[in-house]
Amino acid sequence: MMTLMDSVPGRFRLKTWSKSEHVVDLDQSELIRIPYVVAPAPEMARDSLPAELLRICACTVGHSAIFGLNLSKVGTLAKFRTTSVVESIEIESRSAHDG
Repeated sequence: MMTLMDSVPGRFRLKTWSKSEHVVDLDQSELIRIPYVVAPAPEMARDSLPAELLRICACTVGHSAIFGLNLSKVGTLAKFRTTSVVESIEIESRSAHDG
């Protein structure tokens, strides 16, 4: 998969240049950043915790991904999270709604 859009149901894993991974669950509207599977990705606030995904602004292999998040539970209504360059987008599971 080369581009991930809001309209595609399922759960996906992004691998980035910095070696962090992001799990994008479009059925649950959640984004989870896993700091690194292989060093050296730096740690960020809320790593490994689900954040409410409002929208995918951009997510294409070869470019940085940009996500709109709702962080109201931690005192911030909305925030954009930008990744390093996306190296791959893998399908973890497809939604039951996806025929």
